[in-house]
Amino acid sequence: MRPVRLDIHGFASFREPATVDFNDVDYFALIGPTGAGKSTIIDAITFALYGTAHRWERANSIAYALAPTTNRCTVSLIFDVAGRRYQVAREVRRVGQQIQQKAARLERFLDPTACPAPGDDPVETEVLVSEVRDLTPAMCDLLGMEFDDFCQCVVLPQGEFARFLKATPRERQTILLKLLGSGHYEQIGKVAGARAKEAEKEVEMYADQLRGLAEVTPEARQAATTRRDVLAELNAQISDLVAPVLAARTAEETHANAAAEANAAVAALREVKAPGGLVDRHANLTSAKSAHSDAASKAADAAAAFNAATTAAESGPQKMALDAAETLYSEADQVRSSLEKATRAAEETRAAASRATEAWDVAQRVLRDARTADQHARAEHEAAAAKVKALTDQVQRLSTITAPTDLADLAAGARNTAEELARADSALADAKDAAAKTAAACQGLPDPRTLQSLDSERTALAASAAGWDAGAAKGAELAAAAKAAAAGLAESSAQLDTAWAALEDARTRDAAAALRPSLQVGHECPVCTQTVTALPEVATDGPTVETLTAAWRTAQAAQQQAEDQHRAAVRAAETFTVQREAKTREMRSAADRLTAAVSSLAADTGLEELPAPIGEDVTGSAVEALVAAVASTLTAAEARCREAFTSRDEAAAVLAAAEKQVAATRVAAEQAQRQIDGHRAALVRAHTGVESDGAPAVDTSTLEGTVAGWASLTAWAAGTAEQIQDEQLPAATTSAEQAQARACEAAENLSGAETAATEAASAASQAAAAAAGAAATLEQLTSRDTELTGRLASVPARAALPALLAEAETLSRARADAAAAAELAQQFAKIAEEALQAAQAAVTADRDALGAIRDTVTAWSPPTFNATRMGEDLAGCFDELVTWAESRAAEQEATAADAAESQAQAAADAAKRVNALTEQLTSTICRSPASRKTRGPPSVWSPSPTPRRPRPPNGFLTPWPARTRCCPRARRPGSGRSSPGSCARCCARTSSSSGLRPLRSTRSSRAPRPACSSCLAASSP
Repeated sequence: MRPVRLDIHGFASFREPATVDFNDVDYFALIGPTGAGKSTIIDAITFALYGTAHRWERANSIAYALAPTTNRCTVSLIFDVAGRRYQVAREVRRVGQQIQQKAARLERFLDPTACPAPGDDPVETEVLVSEVRDLTPAMCDLLGMEFDDFCQCVVLPQGEFARFLKATPRERQTILLKLLGSGHYEQIGKVAGARAKEAEKEVEMYADQLRGLAEVTPEARQAATTRRDVLAELNAQISDLVAPVLAARTAEETHANAAAEANAAVAALREVKAPGGLVDRHANLTSAKSAHSDAASKAADAAAAFNAATTAAESGPQKMALDAAETLYSEADQVRSSLEKATRAAEETRAAASRATEAWDVAQRVLRDARTADQHARAEHEAAAAKVKALTDQVQRLSTITAPTDLADLAAGARNTAEELARADSALADAKDAAAKTAAACQGLPDPRTLQSLDSERTALAASAAGWDAGAAKGAELAAAAKAAAAGLAESSAQLDTAWAALEDARTRDAAAALRPSLQVGHECPVCTQTVTALPEVATDGPTVETLTAAWRTAQAAQQQAEDQHRAAVRAAETFTVQREAKTREMRSAADRLTAAVSSLAADTGLEELPAPIGEDVTGSAVEALVAAVASTLTAAEARCREAFTSRDEAAAVLAAAEKQVAATRVAAEQAQRQIDGHRAALVRAHTGVESDGAPAVDTSTLEGTVAGWASLTAWAAGTAEQIQDEQLPAATTSAEQAQARACEAAENLSGAETAATEAASAASQAAAAAAGAAATLEQLTSRDTELTGRLASVPARAALPALLAEAETLSRARADAAAAAELAQQFAKIAEEALQAAQAAVTADRDALGAIRDTVTAWSPPTFNATRMGEDLAGCFDELVTWAESRAAEQEATAADAAESQAQAAADAAKRVNALTEQLTSTICRSPASRKTRGPPSVWSPSPTPRRPRPPNGFLTPWPARTRCCPRARRPGSGRSSPGSCARCCARTSSSSGLRPLRSTRSSRAPRPACSSCLAASSP
């Protein structure tokens, strides 16, 4: 995976849109201070791919993705995988108090070079994933690794760089297998293992079958063939003899079914009976209908009487209306009485309010006059106090003006410092000229590091030249050794060729000797197909092939050893030659570089003697001569450089001392000037503070003017302060005290006026409120009196109310009595209706019982009844159905007896046929030669051993072999117990014990068990 472009907006610390472009970059580094967002960019890439980040600790902690104070964040990553370009994008939103991942998308660009930015025109893509839940699994499949593997092998978070290295071997193997995409190999291994297990099961099955056939011999095969022929003959006989037995059994079963059906019919017909109390229930229904009709009529009459009483009560006088009229008359009397009292109270409160208003106006005029007098007195006092304060402040300001005591000393020191600074500047100029001259003399000279480097090169070259001439002798020795090894190799190769030729000659002679007996003159050779002209001669002397073979192998080993020695000698000579040539080139290059550097050094330092370069032939003496010349040149250059650098350092020291003196003098001068400037500024501030009081002018432009200004200003300040304290300040103080007394008196008068005005205003307000309340009450009573007068005009006169109330009471009682009678009649009608419904339900149940009883015997065609007859004569319908059922039951009883007799005859016939069939089969089996060889008497024979059944691939035994069963309830041998008088094999009951024969067990010595003829025949092989 290769990132191409990352776009984030609202992610973690990136609240604003940000883009990281990785295009055309092979390596990159994220650099910045702590908190700049470097790790956040890695988190954004990881979140885009897997929907989480390693630093979030939990996979579902997407709240860290959303920047604070934002409700939406988006992350988009364009990346390449396997030559294709993809874009993955995720969106996180804040929904209420929850933060959810709302959208996710994975697309593949059809153009592998496309890299659109947000807001660009859309490009053609193929949408691979568009759901949030499907994106992360799809990214795992695309990248070939899970989130944890990605964090271990790709991202390597801070503090966990060695996590992959510290993982266990099994964990590293799992991670590497995922990275290499070897999952299909694991699937192949699983499929191969499953196939191997199936093959093992087949092998085991076939092995079991082979083990089961281990006892098969020719005699056993012959016996089995004979037994098969006998069984085939017996099967043909059984096919002819079993059919009559089966027909007899079928007839017996048919008659048994007929008898059972007849007995069932008799039982059902005997159950047909009429229910008890049928006539009484019909009589109750008739009386209930009559009672219900009478109760309904009485209820209707009572309801009509109630309606009439209700109409009379509603049309007559209404008690509620009469009570309301009486209430209105009483209220009218009370309102008129209250109206007279309210009129008198309103007049009195209006007069009191008028008097209180006049008193309040007088108090307001007095208050205004007191306020005016108080303001004048306060102003006079403030003016007098301000004059006293101004005079006091002026005296204080004047008393603070004092001249500095060190002003004269500072002036003398400033003049001395100026002279010293002039002398120091002159010395500094001379030191600068001397330093410049020595520095110019040192320009172009090499520094000590350059000389030390050249001396190191000289030492290295001298070390390389040591023993150089002795190396030439060693090269000659190696060349001679290689030449000697080549001669030894040639000799051993010649000996090997000789041994091989002798061996081939001996092999040819031996082959000719072996072929000679089969050769004839004039016939073709069996090897080369050519005509033999003469027989080859056989050599009887000479070494054998074995001896020559051993000699050839010895020569071969010697030749191999000589070849190894020659190869080692040549390799050593070549290696030495190559190394010497390389060292020669290295020494010549080092000598040339050293010669050029020392020549340049001599030219820079003004030396005339230069070292001579080495010639074409590099020898130890030439290198040593060069090293000696370089050492002499370096020593002279070093002495000249040391002398120049010493002069330069001395001049620099003098310059530094002069600069230090100038700086110290200048600091002293500046300090003195700052003190003088401070005194000058203090003079200006003091003069400015008293300039409005008539202070004399001062000159601060020069030091002398400043000293004179301080003297004149202090003299004026002392004289002015003494005049103010003696003359102006006492008079101003007396005036201020008198004004303060007048102000206190005016304030007391104002306080009394304000209290009186407040009391008058409160009294006026209370009087006005009382007058307004009385007027409102009068208005309400007047309005209510008018309203009551209008309403009383539409009601009966007050004298007629008692008679009308008595009439209303009479009509109401009559209505209540009619309602009680109607309710009682309705209750009686309801009781009668419930009794009628109960009677009808009982009769309906009898009718349903008739239908249910008839349904139980529908199979035998009972009589039918219509609804009219069942409604009028239900008892007659029951009598007719019971009579019919008794007749049909008698008929079915006769049918059942006939069927039982036929069943007994059929059973006897079937038993007789089975016995005959059994005797015939037994005699046939006993006469068979094969049976006489394999069995004893019929009652004690045991079957031949059965081969072991092979185990099928599923691991279970094959099912029991199919056997002929004598009835549907037949069981497997030994599956259950048989009851007395039943077959031990099929457990079928027989009509008599005559059809049972003893069956001896083939696996134990227990007493024989009874078996029917059919099971006995089926048990025969």
